[in-house]
Amino acid sequence: MLVRRLVLLSLVLACTHADALELRMLLAWDDAYAGVAHVAERFARRVDDSSHGEVKMVLSGPDSIPPFQQLLPVALGIFDLVLTHGGYHLETTGIGIALDALTVKPSVLHAAGIWDAVDRSYQAHGLKLLALPTASSGHQLFLREAVGPDCSLSGRQIRGAPIYRGVIAGLGAQWQEQPVAAVYAALEQKTLDGVGWSTLGARTYKWHEVTRYLMRPSFGSVTHLLLMNLDTWQHLPLDLQKLLADEGGKLERRAWRRFKKYAATEENQLTMAGMQISNLCPQQAERLPQYWADSVWQVAIEKSGDEARALRELARKAGLTP
Repeated sequence: MLVRRLVLLSLVLACTHADALELRMLLAWDDAYAGVAHVAERFARRVDDSSHGEVKMVLSGPDSIPPFQQLLPVALGIFDLVLTHGGYHLETTGIGIALDALTVKPSVLHAAGIWDAVDRSYQAHGLKLLALPTASSGHQLFLREAVGPDCSLSGRQIRGAPIYRGVIAGLGAQWQEQPVAAVYAALEQKTLDGVGWSTLGARTYKWHEVTRYLMRPSFGSVTHLLLMNLDTWQHLPLDLQKLLADEGGKLERRAWRRFKKYAATEENQLTMAGMQISNLCPQQAERLPQYWADSVWQVAIEKSGDEARALRELARKAGLTP
């Protein structure tokens, strides 16, 4: 509480004595990830412009605080905002990761009450939700060999975060979990046969040098969370709250329209580097969304129990998830 009070005092002094209110934002990714330029930096520019320079943001990447440790410093008020993904704070809550099961427009998330439910959940952790910028291009598998003639990955060892378990098992492979830093060597040494990752950001790991195929279709979504310290939010003037909320809404709509373009650019870069597309047969492609949704919800429920079950029920009633 002492830290929060000191932060609020600093905020009041900033509003009173400085030309601009400075807000510090943590980023879970470095500049190589498209979300930094097209989500974080754009949001900072838009807020600066809309406030006529009264609100400025200072961005700090994972070199300041590692992504898996960023939620607490924002909840405590050491930083003001964070752009993150639910997978980076599963020790705190599974609600953020659950959103990757939903591939729907921002307006649908709002209309179904999903957005408000997620906001309430994070407020219980001292955080205010500002935006859910979503990449509907989703997730993919990198494979050393093409999908088999039986339309399966039978017998293969595939690395993935826990949310990939259902997809990997459904396609007949064995799920492996190991540090991202070890994946390149494992693929090179053929102790791994593939790896799951989002359609954005994988190129920097250079897995295209030790795999040959991208499995299609992609599946699910990648939902970023833009969160703010709740005390800081509550002590902002109402006009600044409205400004941040409005810009968050605009950010969501723009991300939905544009992220497929950024993912297509990355796919093109990978194919230019020698990667080929390997398609599932229609029967397995049709089952893929179910494999994925079941897997994501299982992880969310393991972490957040009844709260995640209630969110899934809300999504089911709206027809947004199996």
